[in-house]
Amino acid sequence: GAPKDSVPSLVHEPISRRQHQLFVCAHTQRDKRCGVIGPAIVDVLTSELVRRDLTHVPVRMCSHIGGHKYAGNVILFAQGEGHWYGYVDARAAVRIVDEHIVGGKPLIEPKLWRGQLGLTEEAQRSRCDQCQGCSSSRQAPLPQIPATASAEAV
Repeated sequence: GAPKDSVPSLVHEPISRRQHQLFVCAHTQRDKRCGVIGPAIVDVLTSELVRRDLTHVPVRMCSHIGGHKYAGNVILFAQGEGHWYGYVDARAAVRIVDEHIVGGKPLIEPKLWRGQLGLTEEAQRSRCDQCQGCSSSRQAPLPQIPATASAEAV
């Protein structure tokens, strides 16, 4: 057979625990909200990352990640953690870039933070209760649909 070093590897290098990756739900089949809001959030995140010369941070549209009623839904993988955000609008997208990606501090606050991968429900509740106001109700009104969206899209 061929020497080992002459055969291309099909195994990718592991992702750095410091590398950030953003996934935005843009699913449209069960509920149009993510399909309407998701691409707009991708545009804002991409623009903000380019503006800060963070073009190495991938932003990807993905299918259903749970909870269309929380549209825009974003998952940010960073420093070995995965944080779920909901009700993300343009302002929240800028904050995710500034505070979480650049500043290294997840936005654990009512309405926006939906949880963290790898933590039990109890640990997530405890983490949320430690921040200002998270112990209040996490229910919030549905996000506003962009003016360019038609009523039939929702």
